[in-house]
Amino acid sequence: MQALRRLIYMSMALGMLALLAMLLGALALIDVEHGESNLALEWGVVRAAALLILKFIALALITLRRILKTLPECED
Repeated sequence: MQALRRLIYMSMALGMLALLAMLLGALALIDVEHGESNLALEWGVVRAAALLILKFIALALITLRRILKTLPECED
């Protein structure tokens, strides 16, 4: 049960970081739209944000699967 609790906390923390990454990615894409001269940093931020969000989705699905395994079966 302790491992599951740790997995839930990790998912929550990564979720908060993913929200921040979405905000930073949106700001970077606004700079891309405005046609800044050097866009390497902005595209790097977008790539990093996408990777972080992908990791969050994977961890959230793993966490939900582990939670479902621990729940008792119930018939409706």
